[in-house]
Amino acid sequence: MGQRYAGSGWVKPIIYLAVEAASWAGYFKYHTDGNDKTDEFKAFADAHWFEGDTTGFVDGVYPNLADTTYRGWLLLNYQVVDDSSSEFTEKLPNTKTQQYYEMIGKYDQFRGGWDDYWAGDTATVYVTANRNHYMDMRKDANDMLDMAKNLMILSMVNHLVSAFEAAITAGRHNRQIADDTWSVKASLKKYAANENIPMVTVTHRF
Repeated sequence: MGQRYAGSGWVKPIIYLAVEAASWAGYFKYHTDGNDKTDEFKAFADAHWFEGDTTGFVDGVYPNLADTTYRGWLLLNYQVVDDSSSEFTEKLPNTKTQQYYEMIGKYDQFRGGWDDYWAGDTATVYVTANRNHYMDMRKDANDMLDMAKNLMILSMVNHLVSAFEAAITAGRHNRQIADDTWSVKASLKKYAANENIPMVTVTHRF
């Protein structure tokens, strides 16, 4: 509307409006798709990565802990089920936070929790098919959410550019209106050495 007020045609307002509409539509689409993909990779991890149950410890035995789990892998290789010591580079969060889902796919330390890890050569195969698929799913989700963020930034930039350009155009338009005025000025003009005559000057600027 600022463009139209300043006398611009419809091209610039339509362009700015189209960018605005497209950026918001894209934001909602990618944000929704990214959240859906996030729910998908979390469900996949819950179905294929297992921490292991260390409750019920008695007489040096964890009766509820399966060998083919993350804590079972720790016990098998390090004789501990706690990863908080300096011997480990990462510590698994106590709850399933964003960091939890990032770590189980990102770091080799957590490879023992993937169910298909135990079906192959555990000495050489760290990135299993399920882990690799999981990391691809997380990347897709992050890419979608990053795109949503970029489209939000585009909308903000569009606001700033259109407002700045409209302000310049409107300022120029207002100056033109201000200059298109009538003025009347009275003065005395010297007619002779000892005589002045009154003068009235009428000016129209356009």
